[in-house]
Amino acid sequence: MKKGNKKFLVVIPIVVIVLMVTVIIPKFRTVPYASASNIDTYQKGAVVKKGSAEGYKSDVDVDVIVKGDEIIDVVVTKHADTNSFFDKSSALIDDIIQEQTTEVDTVSGATKSSEGIIGAIEDALSK
Repeated sequence: MKKGNKKFLVVIPIVVIVLMVTVIIPKFRTVPYASASNIDTYQKGAVVKKGSAEGYKSDVDVDVIVKGDEIIDVVVTKHADTNSFFDKSSALIDDIIQEQTTEVDTVSGATKSSEGIIGAIEDALSK
């Protein structure tokens, strides 16, 4: 075998490993959601209410920012659900804010994560 071909056979597995670590594996691992609410960025008189509920793999923690009876924003502060499913379900947060109710449809294929988000918001609003 030629010397150039041996180098090629060494480089291919390294490239495959790098791709797995950077592209493929992160889609399947779970990591905490890295957001936190900053009350200073909201309207005067807004209040942060914290809530938690069971998601698919763990509890979902949220900060619900309210002013009076109005939901201004919802920030997921922690979860350990699979990111690809959780990202789908987090789209319902916009529906909750727009409709001003937690009685929204869950996201198909991410039902447990959706229920975790909704439950955590309901928990926060009950306090």
